[in-house]
Amino acid sequence: MQHTVVSKLTATFGRIASERMRGLPVTNDALQVEAVGFRPWDGRLVGVLIAPWFMNLVVLPGRDGEWDDLADGAKVTWELPSGEYELTVARVEPVGVYQSCALFSSVLDFRDQHMARSIAETVMQELFVKRDGARGETAPQRALPQERLSRRGFLRGERAR
Repeated sequence: MQHTVVSKLTATFGRIASERMRGLPVTNDALQVEAVGFRPWDGRLVGVLIAPWFMNLVVLPGRDGEWDDLADGAKVTWELPSGEYELTVARVEPVGVYQSCALFSSVLDFRDQHMARSIAETVMQELFVKRDGARGETAPQRALPQERLSRRGFLRGERAR
């Protein structure tokens, strides 16, 4: 399943890049759609999606239909080993429902794909470092108050307040 849903995600956003986003001033022609570091976590898949117009943290459901009852735009707070993060529910066919958090809403300053991939790999490493510095493979999901963490704070390793 892991390979299939991640492949659908990259193929879908690849199509969006070529059909709807090509030539728009918000796109970086040096970048292409790429899924980076997707790994199992708490029965789901977590990774970074690079596109010519954004870089997002993405959580994919563990089973088909798992989040079908969630409304588009709903906010969900996840606790990863490094801290708490607010993600937004979205739908795109044929992938279905997924959750994402913008890491970079503009990628125009990225020189090339290598730079974007390096940043995405660093994000994935840091997400799975527990606050005490130990590496963690899993952490339970729990309901948390809606706390916000800025992208800058996320990248600096700050905790939501």
